[in-house]
Amino acid sequence: IEKNGIRIGLIGIYALNAARQIELEPAMETALLMGADLIIVNFHWGIELASVPNLNQRNLAHKAIDLGADLVIGHHPHVIQPVEEVVRADGRMMTVAYSLGNFISTQALADQVVGLVLDCTIDTVTTPDGKVTVEIRNPKLVPVVTVYGADFSNVHVVWYRDFTETDAMNHGVKISNQNFT
Repeated sequence: IEKNGIRIGLIGIYALNAARQIELEPAMETALLMGADLIIVNFHWGIELASVPNLNQRNLAHKAIDLGADLVIGHHPHVIQPVEEVVRADGRMMTVAYSLGNFISTQALADQVVGLVLDCTIDTVTTPDGKVTVEIRNPKLVPVVTVYGADFSNVHVVWYRDFTETDAMNHGVKISNQNFT
């Protein structure tokens, strides 16, 4: 993708299959050879419903960062997992969001109807020596909630800050979790 003169390399890796994890290195090399100014790696990984990343997720995230990824985003667990900053060899801090949860979902557990939107700015930065780099700045996580009725009707996403007590009282997830608030 090219936007405002910045070439962004987007890489998606299905990491649930160990044999496919080897696709990361050649994909990174291709993105760099094609002139990507910034690389975002998206992993389909992890264990469903696990609220913490496993060792494989951590190792792959650090490998992607070491290979030049500027941002790592994961999904598959269907719940939110931690976000961490990882120091790359060049000293820059890179963001790893192990799982943003579900953006939209009619799954039955309360923690499966919440997710995060990763908001950030992609910007060019000129160092004192005149070198221009592209960086991800000011990463912020904005929580969202999927709201739906008892019969899975009227499915929509709201910002968590706009989620009301009425939304909670009428939420379809209460069918399986009466204590949902």
